[in-house]
Amino acid sequence: MNNSSKSLAVISVLVVVSLIVLKLTNVLSNQPTSTNAASNNPHISESEKLTSVEESGEDESEEQKGYGRRIVHVPGSADGEHQEPLDSNTENTTPDNVDSMARRNLQAALDGDLEAGYYVSWVLKNCQAVPLDTALLERMIQGYTDWATQKEKEGTPIPPEGSYGGRDDLSAQFPTEAQNREHLTRLMRGCKRLNNIFTSDLRQELSDMAERGHVQARYLYATWRPVPGLTPASWEIMQDWQLKALQYTYANLDEREAAGLLAFGQSYYSGLFTPSIFSLAIALQKAALDCGFGGSNVQSFVSENLSNPVVRFMDGSTMDDVFLMADYFADRCR
Repeated sequence: MNNSSKSLAVISVLVVVSLIVLKLTNVLSNQPTSTNAASNNPHISESEKLTSVEESGEDESEEQKGYGRRIVHVPGSADGEHQEPLDSNTENTTPDNVDSMARRNLQAALDGDLEAGYYVSWVLKNCQAVPLDTALLERMIQGYTDWATQKEKEGTPIPPEGSYGGRDDLSAQFPTEAQNREHLTRLMRGCKRLNNIFTSDLRQELSDMAERGHVQARYLYATWRPVPGLTPASWEIMQDWQLKALQYTYANLDEREAAGLLAFGQSYYSGLFTPSIFSLAIALQKAALDCGFGGSNVQSFVSENLSNPVVRFMDGSTMDDVFLMADYFADRCR
């Protein structure tokens, strides 16, 4: 590529990023448009929201009626399961319980629990990185085993009980081929069970709820990226999802919901439906925390990076810039 082409490519990327940040700033500057506080509170259940509308004496529009009575059936759920103690701690997730924990957190998320919603998005992201066919699984097992061998040669071997790449069991790696095979096979089975819950029908239901104004459905839809393959049809699927993800996340920001800040923060970190910009990811996720979100994973991510003196941002931002942007975003939801 010649210098002229490189310059054009850089300019194109900067234009896209500038447009997204400009849109984000414009949305955050708007005032809330909803007059029904209960309908915008992510911590009030569906039944409570409907009761609030009825007791207020307001006439229900057809949209409000549909929103208040919208019921999503979570595949595999049993009557009364939502009454069990909820666990949204990613550290307690294993290949054997990944589907059951995700199912319970999905139910809680749809009733307004943003921490449960974050857990669901985290599980989906992890399982999307796991091969679901045996040939690809063998390649991953070999890669893990080669890495263990390399660590042994470097004099920093993986301990017998395994080394955890994150703060959870899903990313564990082990020193032997047999251990890696056993772990990854269990993980593949657990993620296949998860796929029986998170189906295309559920994605459509979330989209329908998002169109009706459901805050958590907007968030879940935006942070659940489809993996349709590489075909002309898959291109259309991905473009449709990206457009809706942006639309739903802007809507949450417009209503001053922490879910909007969190979704944008996750996207700027991993490139979900925006470019990957680390400084913006930290600022937005810090703002979500300042606006009431209490997810321990995000708290750790933000605090570790803000307190790390060696962190450098490729866009030239400073820590002061990150703090200023975080305060700017958080002021729009307080």
